[in-house]
Amino acid sequence: MLANMRAADRGEIGMLRHASGAEALQAELEVVLQPPLGAGWSFHLDDGTPVAIGGGYEKHPGVAFIFLVATDDLPKLRVPIAKWARRVIPFAFKKMPIHRFETTSFAGRRDAHRWLRFLGAEREAVLSRYGRNGEDFYVYRWLRELQN
Repeated sequence: MLANMRAADRGEIGMLRHASGAEALQAELEVVLQPPLGAGWSFHLDDGTPVAIGGGYEKHPGVAFIFLVATDDLPKLRVPIAKWARRVIPFAFKKMPIHRFETTSFAGRRDAHRWLRFLGAEREAVLSRYGRNGEDFYVYRWLRELQN
């Protein structure tokens, strides 16, 4: 799946990593997504074709970083993934000792920003010159006390 991720996802990840290839990202995910501090999910078409992977890991006590990367087939599963995420985030707040979920997003990814807002995230901060070549990023977050 990582070898076939969207060009925009690959570019955004490359702005934040020393090595941006699928193999390097796979190795990193295998480390951070290990229980008990991390968890990962995958989403597939009915024929088994992988469309997206997501996950999260505890950055420090009470705070978890979450992410999603996808292939160009994401529009085929956008609604089911969104429905799933809108149920899972509040559930995770109830079941885990987490008071904050957060993610970062390249400032130029307006599509991702719309998606994050739809999932209930709020843009909290600008990380100026945060990327490898000085690109700006935004921090989006979900807080336990803001969940219904």
